[in-house]
Amino acid sequence: MSSNTRESEYSKSIKFSVVSRICLCGEAFLSFTVLVLIIAVRLKAISKKSVKLIPVMIVDFALFCFLVIPGVGCELSGSEGSSSKGGSESGDSGSKYTVLTVNKWTNGEIVKLKDDKVDEQWFKFVATTSTQRVYVKFSTLTEMYVYLYDANSNQLGDKLNTSGSASYVKYFEKSLTSGETYYIKVTGGYWNKSGTYKIGFNSIENEPQ
Repeated sequence: MSSNTRESEYSKSIKFSVVSRICLCGEAFLSFTVLVLIIAVRLKAISKKSVKLIPVMIVDFALFCFLVIPGVGCELSGSEGSSSKGGSESGDSGSKYTVLTVNKWTNGEIVKLKDDKVDEQWFKFVATTSTQRVYVKFSTLTEMYVYLYDANSNQLGDKLNTSGSASYVKYFEKSLTSGETYYIKVTGGYWNKSGTYKIGFNSIENEPQ
């Protein structure tokens, strides 16, 4: 998947999110207006003692739950999400990628999110040889999952579940196509979900500089 296609999809997702939230707000406002009108009619009827108070309260509460709460709930659930670096398991990230330079360390950071949600960072690089090594250097993040994808969003092999103490370096090696673009997703591990680290790639046996 080309970067232009990914950026186009990201733009579409933003427009869809804005439109959907406007629709949800309109739905909630309309529901609330209808409910207010119904209550006004009920109060007028009560003042004339044409209906009993308890049944009216039950009906109004049921209408409130049916009309107002679902709209508000949808809006709240729609406003929650992952961080701005977010993506998906398919490799289709909704944000810009940090470009890796061969044999150079790049700083990374997985931030702590609310409600135990998982943050993620995306990187991309162009393979320089048919065999590449992807390195990670631990810092305050001492456990992580690393995923590798091709340009068509296909995950290449299993995710790397790795851990180590600060400044410890680990790598995995993959057979790739020279000149092709590949994407890396990094997330926090099971026990250590946030912190800083470094990432890089090359085709030699020494870690990046």
